[in-house]
Amino acid sequence: MQLEFRETLGERINKHSREWLKEFKLQAEMGDVDGMIWYAKLLFKGNKRRPPDAPHAIYWLRKAARTNHEAAFRVAKIFLKGKYVKSDPEKAYLYFRIASLSRCKCGKYSEELHSKRISNVHSCIHNESLEAIKSMKLSDADISRYEVKFISWKNDNLK
Repeated sequence: MQLEFRETLGERINKHSREWLKEFKLQAEMGDVDGMIWYAKLLFKGNKRRPPDAPHAIYWLRKAARTNHEAAFRVAKIFLKGKYVKSDPEKAYLYFRIASLSRCKCGKYSEELHSKRISNVHSCIHNESLEAIKSMKLSDADISRYEVKFISWKNDNLK
């Protein structure tokens, strides 16, 4: 017996992506951070009927970044690379610093993982954020100016 498929996998994914888009939009609007991240991912991707919508995707990722370090890290990389938006080192720094507030979860092997003496099969957002800031090669004056803005953000948002 041979099964007959009338839809391709891509067609099925597109069909369901519309449903997922509605569901994750609802979750995002209700304040669910995971919903915001998934909604942003779907907006970045687009589908057959809807082109990618980077500005809205970035809006939802930035909103999620207030409380989610993974989202902050993604936003930082977008501003650093200038993907979808004009490159902005100040915003990249701010979001990398927000992401760096996460606790390292590498445990007793953190030194070995971070020095790459053993393979790292997970991302350590805390460490990767600090490394990304170092790789930006900012002047001391820029770092001081950006850090003042970060501390102001932290005082306003982490009460």
